[in-house]
Amino acid sequence: MDRQLEGANGTGSSHAHNYSAISHLEFQTAERRRLLNAVAQLERSNRELREANEQLEQDDSDFVQAIQENVTILQQMRDKIANLEEEIRSLTGSEALPATQGEQRVDLGSDAMQTDAPQHAEGGPTERQGQWL
Repeated sequence: MDRQLEGANGTGSSHAHNYSAISHLEFQTAERRRLLNAVAQLERSNRELREANEQLEQDDSDFVQAIQENVTILQQMRDKIANLEEEIRSLTGSEALPATQGEQRVDLGSDAMQTDAPQHAEGGPTERQGQWL
């Protein structure tokens, strides 16, 4: 492999540098795609938890806790995605991000992620008013 990366002068430095940058860009792009998929799955999970909880007469504390934990994790993932996108833009020198097949765009500043959810009558948070995931 090292021989394939050697330049015309035999040093390999310019080709190795280009290979490293491409490798890093590919990794960052793949990680972004992985996180976008994870966000979509976690959002789906939260929707399902919320729908199941709405079928109950009273909020299920386990459902509410899981939703709250997911909200925190989703925000962390969105922060990582934003950082990756900034780095990808830096590596490509372009504001446009590389297109990925089947990618779902995630709103990194989503209002749906607010954590100051309305309170249920017993003092616990609830999403029944449709205020959060």
